[in-house]
Amino acid sequence: MCATVAQSVEQRTENPRVGGSIPPRGTIFYFKIDLKKSVFSARKFNIMESPNLKSVFLLSGSHAVNSVYARVLTPVLPLILLDFKLSYFETGLIVSTYSFACGIFQFPISFFADYLNRHRLILCLSLVISAIPLIFFGFLESFFVLLFLVFLSGIGSSAYHPPAVALLAREATKKLSFHMSIFKAGGDFGSIFTPVLVGWLTYYFGDWRTAVQFFVLPGVIFSLVIWFSFTDFSREKKELKNEVKRTFSQLFHNKILMFILLLSSCRVMGLRGIMTFLPIWIAESLGFNVTSIGWILTLYFLVGTLSSIFWGKIAEGDRETLYLSLMMIIASISLVFLSSNLSIFLTFIFIILLGGTLNPTQGLILSVATKVVEEDNRASSIGLLYSVNEVASILSPLIAGLVAEAYGVEKTFLFFSFLCFVALLVSMNIHRHRNTKEGT
Repeated sequence: MCATVAQSVEQRTENPRVGGSIPPRGTIFYFKIDLKKSVFSARKFNIMESPNLKSVFLLSGSHAVNSVYARVLTPVLPLILLDFKLSYFETGLIVSTYSFACGIFQFPISFFADYLNRHRLILCLSLVISAIPLIFFGFLESFFVLLFLVFLSGIGSSAYHPPAVALLAREATKKLSFHMSIFKAGGDFGSIFTPVLVGWLTYYFGDWRTAVQFFVLPGVIFSLVIWFSFTDFSREKKELKNEVKRTFSQLFHNKILMFILLLSSCRVMGLRGIMTFLPIWIAESLGFNVTSIGWILTLYFLVGTLSSIFWGKIAEGDRETLYLSLMMIIASISLVFLSSNLSIFLTFIFIILLGGTLNPTQGLILSVATKVVEEDNRASSIGLLYSVNEVASILSPLIAGLVAEAYGVEKTFLFFSFLCFVALLVSMNIHRHRNTKEGT
């Protein structure tokens, strides 16, 4: 065990101060775990020397808000199922509708974000459009109106990730995997407080419709924060037709990016399905109420948030795919165990393992995706990634719904385990291709 003091994250140089000197204001210490060398070392990080840190945290905060709209219905799905007398298949259709809206619009929006260089504008519109449909949830009487509102909110969410990730890559060029993991942790933070807050508000008001209406405010407020904190830079005007051809050619001929699309799609299919049927399984098999389900999901995402920072830090130095493989195999095994009859204690253990491995993979995937494309194609590449993800994830809740009706809800976890195993194989393939490319 040894300690090394460095001047800053960016400089990585030895501190020349003599012993007993007082660190400057704004200095904090954190610890880095190096698994390869089994060294527990201390490094100094000076906030005053990191002007881009504010941008990282603001964008991470906006990611938290975006996650609110992806998770706001999750803890009350059992109540929606009862209110509208839905089958498991119809319950999965709610999540698939959101995924469909996210998928079909994401790539076109991301292309124009790059072409017009208006990432800030599109990001702000995304947050507002995601929020507005929630106002009308208080007046819901029809399942089809619910699907329509979910579809509108999904359109808003479809415009979020491409401009947000492009802005983050522009503002924080150094230590990208670590900053992407902070961004991912921000999204998890939204997923942490949303279920428990929705559960508590539902209990307080006795109505899930009234509870979700309160979540209109974060999107509106944060859109204003982003608007006044970032700028859109002008760029040379290029012919639209030529830009379309160039973008498509560069993206679809990028072999590593194509593998990343497959990896990320398997991850999202598993995660989207788990977030649909895990709360239903907890309610039906363990007998927990909505508030308890909210707390369990909060614990799940809290573990994911803390793990995101950890995985992002140890994956620095282009080791993302190595740790992605490790995370996927742990997630796959955890899901196999969840499909069997376990004690409540073991069930919580495997839920925690799942939250600490499957959820944090997004940050590392985004880091790799932004590294393998040109800067002026970053939003387009992320838009393509999320478009493919959402289209693929439409199938996951529907297939899982059919599995649940035929064999029971707990058997859906075997399907999700298979998806994680496929993601493991793809991640290992990406790792091999990256090493081969760097070797040449």
